Amino acid sequence: MSIETERMDIAGALESAGERLHRAGIPEPVMEAALAANPWFTRRYIGLAFEGVLRWLAPGVLSSFAARYPVREGPRLRAGLVMAGNLPFVGLHDLLMVWLAGHRALVKYSRQDRVLMEWIAGELARSHPLLPGLLEPAGEAAAQPDLFIGTGSNNTARYLEARYRGTPRIIRKNRFSAGWIQPGMTEADWAGLAEDILAYNGLGCRNVSNLLLLPGASLDGLRDALGRYDPSALNPYYLERVRTEKVRFFMLKQTVSESPVLLLQQDRTPGYSVMGLCRVIETHSAASAASLLDSHRHLIQCTAGLDVPFGHTQSPEIDDFADGVDTLAFLCGAGSGT
Repeated sequence: MSIETERMDIAGALESAGERLHRAGIPEPVMEAALAANPWFTRRYIGLAFEGVLRWLAPGVLSSFAARYPVREGPRLRAGLVMAGNLPFVGLHDLLMVWLAGHRALVKYSRQDRVLMEWIAGELARSHPLLPGLLEPAGEAAAQPDLFIGTGSNNTARYLEARYRGTPRIIRKNRFSAGWIQPGMTEADWAGLAEDILAYNGLGCRNVSNLLLLPGASLDGLRDALGRYDPSALNPYYLERVRTEKVRFFMLKQTVSESPVLLLQQDRTPGYSVMGLCRVIETHSAASAASLLDSHRHLIQCTAGLDVPFGHTQSPEIDDFADGVDTLAFLCGAGSGT
């Protein structure tokens, strides 16, 4: 079997597995075990993430996506994967890319998301006779891989950079996302932005935590959307954090705009934010807002209302790569790491 035929066979098998998973859903014991392992997960968040996975595995998606890439040259390699666990199924995209490239995945799952990832990886692996042999658990870190992809905090990234310095690699650090707020936004835009901010407790790099306010724009629409947001859709731990942050700002005598589900604070530049707080940066023009985004490009994952429609930051397409780095091209080139 040629490498190209193998790739398309694997893509088709994964799509067939996606149809099976769509019909069957997540087994209740797996759901309960995942919730017990990570108190920040909820049934709603796991369900939302699973819907995103099923979109990647829908008929024709992986096949047409994989067909755009050149066939790799050389032997099958061992690709080390150190996965994050802040969101449900967050490491799956990397695993799919390794399989489409025809490499063997040496996987270190995050303990926060191990239950879901082990379940879905096992379900997908049994869809094709080659895949069980292309999935291998790793220890504390993937030892001596030929290629490496790691995701974690800035501190974790420094450790991984040192450990895999001589290995072609992609290492992802902390990022945040922004919102492009301009006049004329609709009620649907504001509702979508509220979801971009609040989904998954704001823990993802694709969660909007900075708002660039263009001249003439107002946040009244967002405040209305936050007022309509059902608190029961949020994790109770998140709501407790919002209340704690409100008290902290009161004690520090710092001004914030309050709602039961989010705090807003004026700031001068984009940056990392604590849970439950969104920075608001007033700009003098669209040009100055674009300049701010450009100067913080290395920190920003995506911008709602500009490169991603409102309400879609947490629903990346199969070719919407983290940090803008094409993972499959890296794996097929088997080469020049970052």
